[in-house]
Amino acid sequence: MEINFKGALSKDEYLKAHKLHNPHKKLRPLLTFLIPLMIIVGVINFSKNQGISFFVLLVILFWMVGLLYVKYRVRKYWNQSKVIKERCSGVVSDKEITITSETWNANLTWDCFIKYKLSPELVLLYRAFKVSTRFPYSFFMKCILTPDRLPLYQAAKVINIYPRSFFENENDWESFIEIVKNNVTSK
Repeated sequence: MEINFKGALSKDEYLKAHKLHNPHKKLRPLLTFLIPLMIIVGVINFSKNQGISFFVLLVILFWMVGLLYVKYRVRKYWNQSKVIKERCSGVVSDKEITITSETWNANLTWDCFIKYKLSPELVLLYRAFKVSTRFPYSFFMKCILTPDRLPLYQAAKVINIYPRSFFENENDWESFIEIVKNNVTSK
């Protein structure tokens, strides 16, 4: 069975993929309630000259700045990356996924994927590092030049994002999910 797909990733789909990838999403509702409460208690105790609560307030403040910085980096990467916004097309089969874009091509067999995550609108496929593909230099995070070698290093986690909008109809989407479940382990 072969399933065709094509499309370009939208900013909304990219941000949803990042939220699906982020392992801390289960804590957000709890933290949304507790952090303001802890800030209020910290401010009240600080006004009473209790130094330990000021320390707690600083820890929470730095933690919140860290969360905002991660959101900023995700949006900045979207704005700067041309590759992630490129239109691509491909074919999914029981043996591999073939992807073609303006600047890169890939033939990814199912054994190169180490896990997947699903949502109603997205499938994230996590790739192992030993994959033979042709990618543009913008896919790599660093390059070290030596007299006899040019090793290129990919980012720490390589993720393929497949939104529902890439597939022509609901049957193709559900067939794609079944192929993923049959060929990749969910962790």
